Amino acid sequence: MAKETSKAKTSALIARLAAAPADASLPTRLRALGVATACLQMTNLLKAHGPRFVRTGAAFAEEMAEILEEGAQEIFAVFDRAQADSPLDERKISLELADLATALRSKQRKLLDYFFENDPVIGPRLKVLLSGRGYVDLANDLVAYADIYVAQEAVLKADSRYYLASDVSLARELAAQIRGELGEAPTNDANAARLNRLTYVLGDVYEDAYLAAQLELRKEPEVLALFQPFVTASRGPAKRRAKEAPKPE
Repeated sequence: MAKETSKAKTSALIARLAAAPADASLPTRLRALGVATACLQMTNLLKAHGPRFVRTGAAFAEEMAEILEEGAQEIFAVFDRAQADSPLDERKISLELADLATALRSKQRKLLDYFFENDPVIGPRLKVLLSGRGYVDLANDLVAYADIYVAQEAVLKADSRYYLASDVSLARELAAQIRGELGEAPTNDANAARLNRLTYVLGDVYEDAYLAAQLELRKEPEVLALFQPFVTASRGPAKRRAKEAPKPE
């Protein structure tokens, strides 16, 4: 899906960006797109389990989710702006990864169209997702469809033939691999500086959310296991070398 260029709107995110050091950067060798994917994963976890936060409060979880989601979308917007001068989609990804990701996206589309094609809210969103082209959009589509899977689980799980809950994590893993294989962040000075500040701030917010989850969900080990440390989540699954795939239509 081609995302709109956006500016940070969340007041909490704006304040944190303003307070970040001028030379802010990640202390570890992480890629910005990996950070964005990790932040969206944490966002979904906070939305699902944050309402049960007692000591730090559900409002805290909601605010952290809002900052992480908007910051992640801003990272994607920076990459979209950079594509005009140096398209990431001119690069290749492995044939195996391209096949797996394309097949899963097709499956996601068919299932969601079946249930929600005429839905007044979700239907138009599905039509927008159909406009995606290239590998960056393939990765974005997988995450967008996974988000709908999570939000509409109660409806989708009625389809025991095609719905798999595990497709949510698979979609996000494949998206992270695609973004990793496409390469590093844009090199334009302004874009690079923006990404450095975003990833610096999001790293702090992610860690705050992670520590809150450790406190709030310590008696629910199965749920707590879903919350990964920032570096682990941002690096994503290990990549395997394989034949390169041609650029998708």
